[in-house]
Amino acid sequence: MCPKTINKALLLQEGIWKFRLSWTAVSNNSKKMISGGNSEYTGPFYGPGYLKNSLFKYKSNNNVDKRKDEYPWTARRRVLLTVLEYYLNNDGLAYPRYIVRLKLLNDFNSQNADPWQIGKSAFLSEPAWFGHFVGDSASKSGKKYIYNIKNYSTYSDGVIALDNQPSDYSVKDRYIVKSPWNTTDNTPFAEAVFRGEDMDVRRKIQNDTFMDLKYNKNDQTEIAKVFNNPARKRYIGLRIWGGTGAQTRFYSVNYAPGFTKAELQAIMPSGAKMYEMSDTNESLVSGVNQAKLNEGLFGTTKYSNGAGNGSGYAGVMGIQHLTGACQCPMCK
Repeated sequence: MCPKTINKALLLQEGIWKFRLSWTAVSNNSKKMISGGNSEYTGPFYGPGYLKNSLFKYKSNNNVDKRKDEYPWTARRRVLLTVLEYYLNNDGLAYPRYIVRLKLLNDFNSQNADPWQIGKSAFLSEPAWFGHFVGDSASKSGKKYIYNIKNYSTYSDGVIALDNQPSDYSVKDRYIVKSPWNTTDNTPFAEAVFRGEDMDVRRKIQNDTFMDLKYNKNDQTEIAKVFNNPARKRYIGLRIWGGTGAQTRFYSVNYAPGFTKAELQAIMPSGAKMYEMSDTNESLVSGVNQAKLNEGLFGTTKYSNGAGNGSGYAGVMGIQHLTGACQCPMCK
């Protein structure tokens, strides 16, 4: 049992999946950008299917310029979508924010006793992260700005070295990826540094056009009022964009456990708090103590310090599943 607020995962079994979202990328060479929403865009989409590693292979060896929108699989895949809703201590309950993780999973094995099959035995691709997560910063070495690679491939110990100074390079809000194009872990590869962007939905609705919907100011104000009540209903929806030239088929959609305690402590930014059952007008369940959820996660302050909160992990890069003697939350 968990509060009405979202810390759950969706298990998707689908035929063809295509996920596209604009993202801030930093690279010496635009040809190496994994994602983008501008005229310099040359690579595939930023999504779990394209962040491949030693376990996941493309169906062909086409180079990046020819691959474009090619789907990186030949059969249906399981997709894990984990959504976290939280708020900042200084803002209060009426200003929710979100962190989202997507990754591919191995096909469902009917002989496996795990009803969800979302652990390390199901790991297939590097995750794609969205939201204002805690990430890595760059270190400076001579005239270079260095980001460390941590993924499930022979590139795990590699680095991305940039000649030009990235904006706010010392801020710990970057997700670093390095993906081989071929069906092995040999070059050529793509590298990119992605900056987390705050998913502050209430303020986005009030200040911008949200999800391409054109609101007037009165409508924006009324929609924003929905968030005044933390006990409001929550929905998880899937939006399919047209014009992709492909069909999308979902075989099943199921709920699974969300982020673990250690993952929450690692990825939640400074000042972040979980919604507790008392915040959403839900009664406690016998044997399940959600009354002191934030104290259990973050200690006496009851909000995140943005530095791991004693978990032993540091940000989204710190919880990456690695080859060899991995100590990520899944392996522990």
